[in-house]
Amino acid sequence: MSIKEIENPESLFHRYFERYFIAKQRNEKKEVRLRARLSLAQIHLIAGGSNRRKALSVVTKLLCSGILVDEEAIRELYDELCEDSGIHEEEVEA
Repeated sequence: MSIKEIENPESLFHRYFERYFIAKQRNEKKEVRLRARLSLAQIHLIAGGSNRRKALSVVTKLLCSGILVDEEAIRELYDELCEDSGIHEEEVEA
């Protein structure tokens, strides 16, 4: 891994999200929570704040580039990340 990859929020998101997905499959609750929080942190860093609409746009860009995915599926994924992270929507928007 290069220094550019470490500093790149998009690369970090993909790494954290991959580990989140694996932990979810293995039902490792503590790891799921940690990786969900790290993934959300990168989403909001890229979005430039905690605005939900911008965050959903970032998730679409990062995960669905070139793939036709409906907005509801993206919202569900984002909501699941928020839920698994233990961070409630009110806290994210505050």
